[in-house]
Amino acid sequence: MRPTFAFSLVLAGTVACGGTKAPTSTEPVVSETPYLQTVKEYVNDAGQSVVEVDLNKDGSADILTYYHTANVLEGSTPPMARKEVDLNRDGRVDVVSHYDNTGVVTKEEMDGDFDGRWDWVDHYVGGKRVKSEVDSNYDGRIDLYRYYENEIKVRRERDTDTNGLIDQWEFFDPDGKEIIMTGYDTDGDGKMDVREE
Repeated sequence: MRPTFAFSLVLAGTVACGGTKAPTSTEPVVSETPYLQTVKEYVNDAGQSVVEVDLNKDGSADILTYYHTANVLEGSTPPMARKEVDLNRDGRVDVVSHYDNTGVVTKEEMDGDFDGRWDWVDHYVGGKRVKSEVDSNYDGRIDLYRYYENEIKVRRERDTDTNGLIDQWEFFDPDGKEIIMTGYDTDGDGKMDVREE
């Protein structure tokens, strides 16, 4: 699926950054790297340290990483606050990862079809994914929800008629691989009427 592809590119872009440290000056520092990319480092108006990476050197940042700067011990690397990635180099952000003040991921938003709208959002608690919201038909509305416990899928819910109410449920085995029960809403009230095991 496109979001999986997106994550692969994000990872590749992160590796290509070569472990850039968060800047401490408000004056932009621009440098070239062996990876044929331009790196610009500065502190923004909100006081966040920002690292911009222009992978194809077209003058537009492809990866922007924001760092928390409050309450950071001198000499230590500030934790990430947010990372934005433009996967297809069209000047619009396609993936945004959000982090808490300790640098642990809390949410990731992805635009898999590059239309400027989020169609996949993952939610995390303690750095572990607990819920995914997906616009599976790219109509601008979330219609698929996946729930996780300890990174294992336990339930999937669908709004198959796109009326805003769940009408199909699937429950998974302890390994998260096989469906052990399915439920359906047959009268359109958003409540399960029929169960199949």
